Amino acid sequence: MNRSETLREIMIERRSTRSFTGETIDQAVLEDVLKSVFYAPYAAASTGLALRDVRKVYAFRIGSSSMESARDILLETVAANAGKLNTMLRILPFFRPRMGLFARRLNMIVSNGIPSLHKGSFYIVVAEKKGFPSVAGHSLSYAMQNMWLAATAHGIGFQLISATSLLSKSRPFLRLLQLPYGYQLDGCVIGVPEAAHAEARDGVADGCTVFMK
Repeated sequence: MNRSETLREIMIERRSTRSFTGETIDQAVLEDVLKSVFYAPYAAASTGLALRDVRKVYAFRIGSSSMESARDILLETVAANAGKLNTMLRILPFFRPRMGLFARRLNMIVSNGIPSLHKGSFYIVVAEKKGFPSVAGHSLSYAMQNMWLAATAHGIGFQLISATSLLSKSRPFLRLLQLPYGYQLDGCVIGVPEAAHAEARDGVADGCTVFMK
């Protein structure tokens, strides 16, 4: 199998894992997934900083005391944002078509928590320094994609925790990371998936329209 076929197979097999066994993953696999972050494009040109200061990665072992602190801060931050958003939508209902879905997602997290933060193996947070113009969000998306592909290649489950972005302005969370203000955050959970994914989505793109100009 050539490299193109291997990459295509990994992309087809990639899924968002919602349920984990709670088992730990091999240290070598963890390290390989984490290293993939540093092969993603950087936003260094807009910061004027050395690469080592632009992107930082934090791996919280689920079940550790630091993970409990991270989870508590995350859920408290989500609850605070949900409360503000719910109040705004009550006062300004014309925003509901645009922001109602996001509000429902936050409210669901407030009610149910995020199960993977209890059952996965590691909660991984990636921090990207904001520059001007700010393209940190783009760089973080590339880093997440690299980890997702690496995890899939190892047969490891991956779930984006998009609520992590809300922690970018959380002073308690930044203190936990020992990170100065001015970084944008994103995160995910990796671990052993509880069940095998459904059949691969081979051919799912065949009916899509591509416009050649």
